[in-house]
Amino acid sequence: MKRRQEKATTSSRILLNLLQTHGDYDKKLLILDDLLWKSKNLPPEYRHYLVVNALKCFVPSEIAARFKEQESDAMIKKPINVAIMTVKRPELLAAKVAFEIDLAEEETRYVNGLRYWETSIVGGSDVKDLDVVLTMVAEDGNLSCAAACGRLFSTYDIGLCVLVGFAAGVKEKTRLGDVVAADLIIDYEKARLEPDGRKKRPVPYSLETRIARDLEYFDPVRFGWKEAFSNAFNSLRADPHGIVPKLDAEFEPQFISGVILSGEKLIANGTIDSMREDYHDRTCAAEMEGAGFARLCEEHGVPWVVFRGISDYGDIEKSDLWQSTSALSATTAAKIFVTKGYKWPESTV
Repeated sequence: MKRRQEKATTSSRILLNLLQTHGDYDKKLLILDDLLWKSKNLPPEYRHYLVVNALKCFVPSEIAARFKEQESDAMIKKPINVAIMTVKRPELLAAKVAFEIDLAEEETRYVNGLRYWETSIVGGSDVKDLDVVLTMVAEDGNLSCAAACGRLFSTYDIGLCVLVGFAAGVKEKTRLGDVVAADLIIDYEKARLEPDGRKKRPVPYSLETRIARDLEYFDPVRFGWKEAFSNAFNSLRADPHGIVPKLDAEFEPQFISGVILSGEKLIANGTIDSMREDYHDRTCAAEMEGAGFARLCEEHGVPWVVFRGISDYGDIEKSDLWQSTSALSATTAAKIFVTKGYKWPESTV
């Protein structure tokens, strides 16, 4: 039954696209009949989305435009399996390459200032078909990321949200290009100021138990991660906007599960190692969005996970050279996780 639903999802999506582009009324009726039959066993929220958008193909353009206005106000939330969130342009570029989205392709949706690119991952015999949406916050910081998450969740019904990108690493634990998947995010800047000094009150955000378990079992190398990264890196290097380092022939990114610190400061003074001593001995990286991201996902009941590639060590040698490459390393690992590492609930489309 599970595989039948996955095939029905794919074929229903194709039929809806045919309805939206076909001009012959009688043929559109036949397509509609096929769509209604193939979607009858899909989850109600996804079938509702298909039916509403199919009906829009049979009404005058001025009425369809009114539906479009309501859709922009998030009256109809499109079900999507995976949302991929990036923050800066090098991360968006890397994510487009990893998910095989043409770099010149216009966004699928533009809602309240955010651009969304929709795509699909077609599964094989043992891999689930997935609908994916990709977006960019365009401004760093936990607050900005949280606001973007809120707008994302008002536009789409998300099954799993993944934050990907680059981060500063702990030198003794990571190398440039390595990937840290957070099993714990710590908002390290919460504090109470008292006459005798600053009292630290860090706030932890833990993964859902089932995701933490999937992450513990996950080994992307077994599923061809290094080959996927190498192929994607060649595409990234060929793009005129891609700034990449020269990689040694023996370069191989490593995958690490660990703690990521999240705050509002861009660290470039070499203090990450000492922060590890202050907050958690398993700290591997520090960044500026994970806490806001995790908080909003939890507020909306959306499962989440964070993958960060190491682009620098937060010291005086910090540069932009490794940003897109480390983001690509993280995104290719995340793509394998959502397709082969994450155990999707049976009710998921």
